[in-house]
Amino acid sequence: MARRTTATSPSTSAATPRTSRSRASTAATAAPAATARVPAPRREPTVDEIRRRAYEIYLDRRGVGGSPESDWLQAERELRGF
Repeated sequence: MARRTTATSPSTSAATPRTSRSRASTAATAAPAATARVPAPRREPTVDEIRRRAYEIYLDRRGVGGSPESDWLQAERELRGF
């Protein structure tokens, strides 16, 4: 890729000397972005995942007592982390 040059006025380029600061020293003082961990956004469970977990809850209680609605709500709470 070709380097773009910009036109500068002669008075600014001659009057402003370049500093000897290298890119390596600038990179060393900057915070490393690659090591910072950002938590992944939480994903909502799908209807199939909730349905499957509700069925597992039903099987765990061997079909005795409870209701499909309470199994569904419990599955939602578990999968959503509430």
